[in-house]
Amino acid sequence: MSGRKIAVFVAGIGVFFAAGIWWRTNQAVKLSQQQISLESQIRFTLNPWNRTSSAGYEPVSAASAFLDAASYQGKLYVASSNALLEYSAEQGTPAKIFRCGLDLPASPISALATGPALDGTGEWLYVATEGEGILIFDGQSFTHLRPELPALRSITALVSAGVSGLLVGSKEAGIFRFDGREINWLHPNLKDLKITALAGELADLWIGTRDKGVGHFLAGQLTFTSEPQGLPDVQVLSLSASPDSTFVGTPNGVALFRGGKFERILAPGFFARSLAANAAGVWIGTLEEGVINVPLNGRASSIPMESEVRRIIQIGKKWIAVTRGGLYDLSRQRTELLVKAPGALLADANISALAFDSSNRLWVGYFDKGLDVIAADFQKATHVESSTIFCVNRILDEPDRQRTVVATANGLAFFDPNLNVRQTLLKPDGLIANHITDIVPTATGLALATPAGITFLDPQGAHSIYGFQGLVNNHVYALSAVGSQLLAGTLGGLSVLEKDTVKANLTTANSNLKHNWITAIASFGNQHYIGTYGVGVVKLNPSLQVETFPDMPKEIIVNPNAMLATANALYVGTLGHGFGVYNWKQQRWRFVESGLPSLNVTAFSAHAGYLYIGTENGLVRVPEKNLEF
Repeated sequence: MSGRKIAVFVAGIGVFFAAGIWWRTNQAVKLSQQQISLESQIRFTLNPWNRTSSAGYEPVSAASAFLDAASYQGKLYVASSNALLEYSAEQGTPAKIFRCGLDLPASPISALATGPALDGTGEWLYVATEGEGILIFDGQSFTHLRPELPALRSITALVSAGVSGLLVGSKEAGIFRFDGREINWLHPNLKDLKITALAGELADLWIGTRDKGVGHFLAGQLTFTSEPQGLPDVQVLSLSASPDSTFVGTPNGVALFRGGKFERILAPGFFARSLAANAAGVWIGTLEEGVINVPLNGRASSIPMESEVRRIIQIGKKWIAVTRGGLYDLSRQRTELLVKAPGALLADANISALAFDSSNRLWVGYFDKGLDVIAADFQKATHVESSTIFCVNRILDEPDRQRTVVATANGLAFFDPNLNVRQTLLKPDGLIANHITDIVPTATGLALATPAGITFLDPQGAHSIYGFQGLVNNHVYALSAVGSQLLAGTLGGLSVLEKDTVKANLTTANSNLKHNWITAIASFGNQHYIGTYGVGVVKLNPSLQVETFPDMPKEIIVNPNAMLATANALYVGTLGHGFGVYNWKQQRWRFVESGLPSLNVTAFSAHAGYLYIGTENGLVRVPEKNLEF
C-alpha cells in the first residue's frame, strides 16, 4: 500500500472513530434529555367532571364567604370555599351555583384565573382547589385536572402564561406548568417551595412563599429576597406585578421592587392580604383597615370595608374589592356594593362539633366562629359568639339537667333551654386548663379532657388528675365513659380508669396499639373503638386487648372526636379520606367520599333517621339507611 493510500486509510479510520464518538455523545445527550424530561414530568389525570351522584346527601346552607372573583364570557364568577357562583351582568343573585361535593369535587375552592384555552378554542376559567387539583371550565362543562401526587393537588395560586400554559403554585410542593398535554416542574429549584402567591408571566415570574420571602424567576434564573434584603416579613401574602413595578404584600407592609430590585417599603405595619397595582400606585386589601390606596408619589387614602379584603381585581375599568360578605366597586368616590354574598342558615362552614338537644335543635360548633343553634324546623338559626364561645370542641346535651354543655378552647359554658349562658368555668373555678377538648357524663357528674389532664366535676366540686397520678400522658384528646369505667385517649397512649383512678395504661410498647396518639373514642356495647392519628381505628375488647381490623386502610388520620356509634354502624371522620362506615352486621369497613363538601370530616350527629356530617367546608345530612352497604 502506497503512502498516500495509507494516509487516506488512516484519515478514514479517524473520521469513522470521530463519527462514532459524535454518535455516542449525541445519543448520550438525547438519553440524558429524555431522562430529565421524564423526571420533570408529573403524572396526572385529565377527565370530564360529572356531577356527583348525591345518594340522598342534602347540604345545609352555610355562609358563602367570598374569596376570589373573575370575569369570564361576559359573566361574573365568584368563588367561596364551598361553591362557585355565576352571576349575569344584571342580576344580584346567582344564576347558577356549583357546590363542592356535588357539582364540583369534594374540596374547598382556593383561587380563580382565566386564560387562553390551551386547545385553541377561546378562553378557559380555571378553578383551583385545596385538595383536588384544578377544574377547567369552558362555559358549559368542567374538566378535572388531578395530579397523582397529593401534595400537588393542594393549589394556592394560578397564573395564565397565555398559550404557553398555566403556572400553578401548590401549598407545599412548589410550582408546575400545565401546557394542555403535560404537567412539568417549572424548575428543579422550585419543587419544594411553600407557595402563597404568583404574579407576572413565564419569562418573568414573581413567587410568594410562606417562609422564604419572594422569589424572582427571570429568564431561567431564580433569586430570593427576604428580610435581610429589606422585605418587611419573610411570609408573603400577596403579589401584583405591572410592567415597571412589582408589589409584594406581607403581614407587616408592602415592598416595592423596580427593575427586579428592592426599592422601598410602602404602608409599613399593614397586613397586606391582597394587592392590585394601578396606574398611580397600588391598592392594598387589609385584614381590618379596608382598602388602602397608596400612590407612589402622594398621600395614601383608605376606604373602609365590612370585613377582610381577600382580593382586588380589575374588570374593565372597575376596580373591585372581594370581601367575605360581598363585592365592592372601588372606582367611584364612595364604595358601591355590587354583589352580596347569599344568605345562609349557618354562619360559617368550618364545623368542629355537632349535637342535638332534647328540643330537636341542632347545635353546630365552629372552629373559630362560635356556634349556631338551628331550630327544629330548620328555618332559622341563632348565632352565639363571645370571647368564651369561640373555638368550640364538643357539645353535650343534658336533658335531665335542662342544660347544654359546650367545651371550647376558652373554657366550659353551660346554656339553659333559652340559649342563655348560665355559667362559665375556667382555671380559677377549679379546671386544670381552660382548653377543653372533650366532655363525657359520668355516674357522678362530668369528666373534661384538657391538654393538662382530666378534670372531674361532681357534687364535691372540681378535682383533676394528670401524669403524676398515673395518666399515660397529660394531653388528653378524647374520653368515653361506660358505667364506672372511663377511657382517656391521649397523645401518648390510652389510659383506662375506674372512676377517677388509673387502672391500666396501653401504649405501643405494651399492647397491640399501633399508634400512641389517640384522637377519638366511641363505645358500643362492651367494645371500645379507638381512633388514632395515623393508623385509623382499632378495637379494645373487655379484656383490654387491642384488636386490629384487617380491612382498615393504612395511614388513616382520625380527626379529634370525629366518631359516632349508632345502632346501625360506627362512623369515623378522617383527614382527607372522607368518612369511614363500619356496619355492625357486615363487620367491614367502607370509606365514603362522594356527596361531601370536603374530605376532611370533623363531626357527626344522628337524629330522626338522618346522619349529620360536619366538615371543614360545610354540613350535609343523609338518611342513615342509605349507608347500609
